[in-house]
Amino acid sequence: MAKFKTPGQKRKSFVRGLCIALFLVITLVGTAGFEYIFADALKPAWKESYTPADAVVTSKEYAEEEYVGRKGKTKTRDVYTLYYQFNAGGQTVEGSTTISESDYLGYSEGDAVAVGYDGEEPYLNNDTVANIQKSNARNIHVQALTKVAPVSGSVAYVLYLFLLLTFVRESKDAMPEGFFTENSWLDVDDGYLVAVADGVLQSFKIDKKKVAAVQDAYQSGADFETLKGLAKASKLISVPLNEVTGIESAFNSDVLTIHQGDDDHSFEFLNRAMKAHALNEIKKYLPEALSHQRQQKARIMAALPSIIVLSLLLALIVYFDNVVAGIIVGVFAVYMVLPKTLSHLLNPYIVDTWSAPKAA
Repeated sequence: MAKFKTPGQKRKSFVRGLCIALFLVITLVGTAGFEYIFADALKPAWKESYTPADAVVTSKEYAEEEYVGRKGKTKTRDVYTLYYQFNAGGQTVEGSTTISESDYLGYSEGDAVAVGYDGEEPYLNNDTVANIQKSNARNIHVQALTKVAPVSGSVAYVLYLFLLLTFVRESKDAMPEGFFTENSWLDVDDGYLVAVADGVLQSFKIDKKKVAAVQDAYQSGADFETLKGLAKASKLISVPLNEVTGIESAFNSDVLTIHQGDDDHSFEFLNRAMKAHALNEIKKYLPEALSHQRQQKARIMAALPSIIVLSLLLALIVYFDNVVAGIIVGVFAVYMVLPKTLSHLLNPYIVDTWSAPKAA
């Protein structure tokens, strides 16, 4: 188990627990309310208004029944059957039903048993009163649960996604213990490990199922090659830093772009603070010919393209006379465009570049 967690991981655990608890509370309260309001409608028609009768036990039977379990294995279970007969509309009706072991032991041939039957189909629809009452209660619970659970589950899931996008996001300026060393940086959000060794910048993508295992091994001091094997690594990148022809780093981004001749490589970090820490190490190995430049824009100018896109999306929502299309465009606007717009408005637009001077 990982020794350290990022603030985002801690918040994610809290949010997950909160949403599960919310789902359970809404489901339990909603099911109880649904049962109270719609109890009569949830009962099978004939069992709700069955005709009572006094029956006589004619025999009983015990059998061992085979059935196939969920994993395909054959299993056995005990089946207890009670046979009885009663009068319905002047006719003798014979019926049978399964009962519990305790009821089976309590009945003998000739005993009286209370039954209920469907006045229109007594031969097809009849059972003991005890079974009918249990069935009514069980059917009400199951049907109410199937009605309420999808709604409560959807509410909890939408809340979970919303909180992931707002509350759980990693702090951009935190340097959480256990996720960096002097020359390596672990990004558990996007699933990347970046390291500098002997003047070479290396990175790989971690299989999403292996992130927790890599995090644990990283915090236990495993070396880069061990972590690469454990991660089922993909998107392997290796760039000798003395061959770098340019670097680009936006202030509000956790991505560092490295130019190597005609090739461009992107290195992702947990946040911008981790990227800045890595950049300080990377700069030690860069060619002396590279010079630093900084580009700045007013926040409103940086946000202008996103504002234009957001305005166009809002116009589309007004234009579409279709609820589904409006929801789809609205979700895209809220989750994809609005965060970028707010980010540009709330954070300074600064892009640092390192490049070789252009020939005269």
